[in-house]
Amino acid sequence: MKPLFFILKRSVINYFKDIKNKPSRLIPYILTAVFMIFLILSSIFGKGEGKYKSPEILMAIVTAVLLIWFFSQAKSHVNTQSSAFRMSDVNFLFTSPISPADILIYGFIKQIYSTLIFSFFLLFQIPNLTLNFRLVRFGAFYFLLVFFLFALSMSILSMIIYSYASRSSKNKSIVNGLLNASAICLVGFVGYELLLGRSNLWKTAIEIFNLNLWNYVPIIGWVRILISKITTSLDSFFVLYLILMLTTMFLLILLLYKMNLDYYEDVLASSEKNENIAMVKRGNKNGVSQVDRSKFGKIRVRKASIEYKGSGAKAIFYRHLLEYRKTGFHLINLYTILIVVSAIIFSIVSPIKNLMFLTYGLAYFMVTSLFAGKWFQELGNPYIYLIPDTSAKKVFYSTLANLIKTLSDAILVFVTAGILCKADVITILLSIITYVSFGAIFNYASVLSVRLFGKIASDALKGMLMFFSVFATIVPGIIINLVLVLTLNKIFGIYTEYIGWILTNVILSLIFIQLGKGIFDNIELI
Repeated sequence: MKPLFFILKRSVINYFKDIKNKPSRLIPYILTAVFMIFLILSSIFGKGEGKYKSPEILMAIVTAVLLIWFFSQAKSHVNTQSSAFRMSDVNFLFTSPISPADILIYGFIKQIYSTLIFSFFLLFQIPNLTLNFRLVRFGAFYFLLVFFLFALSMSILSMIIYSYASRSSKNKSIVNGLLNASAICLVGFVGYELLLGRSNLWKTAIEIFNLNLWNYVPIIGWVRILISKITTSLDSFFVLYLILMLTTMFLLILLLYKMNLDYYEDVLASSEKNENIAMVKRGNKNGVSQVDRSKFGKIRVRKASIEYKGSGAKAIFYRHLLEYRKTGFHLINLYTILIVVSAIIFSIVSPIKNLMFLTYGLAYFMVTSLFAGKWFQELGNPYIYLIPDTSAKKVFYSTLANLIKTLSDAILVFVTAGILCKADVITILLSIITYVSFGAIFNYASVLSVRLFGKIASDALKGMLMFFSVFATIVPGIIINLVLVLTLNKIFGIYTEYIGWILTNVILSLIFIQLGKGIFDNIELI
């Protein structure tokens, strides 16, 4: 292991040397530090008496997430094993006289970084935790620690499952059979209990996932107990189960180390994919042709056509519509189905039949998928700068398809949810307009972000900065909306919050359009 630890040590040293030569890499760490300070302050000052939700709700959510996480992780690693190896590791380590077990442990240590990145995204939920649930002092950070340990445990367990299943087709069939049988029993049990308590599905679901039987499931049960202690008080049992988690992880690593492993050929495809992803993150400086797109999976498209009714910048809009037709049914795709199903579940399960809460939830989800939109993909197409039209028109037509799709999604979602929640027609209409206005402000805030951060070479860093900047637009939006709500409350009554957000988003969108419309004037900005 000594040569492998030397490689890890030199990698860390070289990373800090790279930061010294490229100080812009410090930006995400500075943003993370600022965000952490904000989270600590919100944890300390954001508490109040009489507004906490029942800890049973938190435990039900945690239990459901843990079960889904376990089965999805285990099932996905029966046939294939993802890895943190790069092609440099394949060429250097796989041909060296180092045992496969040592190399696998080296890969696991590298994979801890990915787990830390995942834990970073959980930081966004700290304000929700501290404001909605009564936690012990620094409880949110204990919560992150427990989930980090669970994620590491799942990584080790998935390696063991793969190592056993890959030895023979018989082993693979046994593991698949056990997982499928367990999943069927679990779904059957939960479905039967929900059927018995169908008069109040929300209450029944909470009761099901708060049953003590879940505590007897190894690892998952221990995590549940640790989380429950965070909502009550930290005692000796918290330390005991934490030690049990760490001991189990050590034993799993030891078991993995002692197994007779032969995985080089299987992780080769994963290593090639990691190398291609790294090239894309670097902006593919070595040439587009060197990125093997087949490693990312084949995108299925169907035959479709469209009549181009315009030239110049309008051609961008019609091409986007054609791409939507090829990958879905006109403007309806997998994302549409996902949010419609989410809206139906919300309308049936949630005790609060308020479309405004659904709008907030879908707007939050919209931000996370914003940079997969059509307009953002245009930044990698050099020909957009050669189109003989103004930059303002290019911005408008490259974002227009996104806005029309947002409108299409909003109609399907809020008409369905409105019928199930028995909302009036005006509320449904205002919900649709509000959701579209959120789509507009997020789109044009991202345009402005590209205008501001376009010169940054790293696509990953650029994406992180744009993600934070889009979230930053919510702050003035909340302030403006609060002023409008207080001003217009007597005029519009129960519709004031919708009207406030619509006016706020329209005003900010117009400002962002004016500030970011010159994005396509100079190709060197991107």
